Amino acid sequence: MPDERVVAFEIDLTSGMVVSLSNLPKGWYVVVDNDASWRTKVRGNTLVGAAALDPQGFRNIQLTVEKNESLLPFAVSGEVSVTTNSGKERLIRLGKADMSIAPK
Repeated sequence: MPDERVVAFEIDLTSGMVVSLSNLPKGWYVVVDNDASWRTKVRGNTLVGAAALDPQGFRNIQLTVEKNESLLPFAVSGEVSVTTNSGKERLIRLGKADMSIAPK
């Protein structure tokens, strides 16, 4: 929907860890759990409605990831929570095809 804004996201990596996070917008809280098992989880959200992101603002957030496919193939998935001014949230699931992945 054109008036939806992103208020939260979660990204799951298998056989990868986050090396850096860039273009994080003001008013966002993000946690990166680089588990030693190479199963990484990144969660982010904002509690301030004015900091909610339009789709392009969300696309600007970049993760630099190191892969280690010695045990399992690299995989990435996630979800974003979007809302309108009505306050109802809608969850959108993301797969690898929904993310821009560039070689290091």
